[in-house]
Amino acid sequence: QYLCDNQIPAAAYHAGLDAMTRRAVQRKFLSGEIPVITATNAFGMGINKADVRFVVHFGMPRNFESYYQEAGRAGRDGGDADCIMLYSARDVNTARYFIENPDENSEISDQMRIKIMEKDFERLKMMTFYCTTSECLRAFILEYFGENPPLNCDNCGNCNTNFETTD
Repeated sequence: QYLCDNQIPAAAYHAGLDAMTRRAVQRKFLSGEIPVITATNAFGMGINKADVRFVVHFGMPRNFESYYQEAGRAGRDGGDADCIMLYSARDVNTARYFIENPDENSEISDQMRIKIMEKDFERLKMMTFYCTTSECLRAFILEYFGENPPLNCDNCGNCNTNFETTD
């Protein structure tokens, strides 16, 4: 609503909308009629729009797999694009809560539930490291997925920023 109030054509997209409204919003976004979508989860939209130029995460995703899918919505056509994540230490507490309080699934043994929780905590730890590193962000992601990137991409926010250490 804030965007629309400031003459920026935008629409919301989330699970609380009825199916017809969601389809209409997605169609208008894909056609360019609405250039800005605010969504609870870009991956959940199932969008396949090549010319997305900007993705903003308002909060840290719980894992790289989700982040990579969502951030990857930007610049699929090879054009310049930006992905910004607004991170707060509170995001870690929220993620920890959801890991510690999963939806009940009676088909999963207690032992399996513990293994899943341990893996989720490891993923959260890596996501937290990513949010707080001053190293190359692209290299960090690529290393996470088992690739051998150069130390600097000369394109991400960390490579293009002069950091100042203070006490």
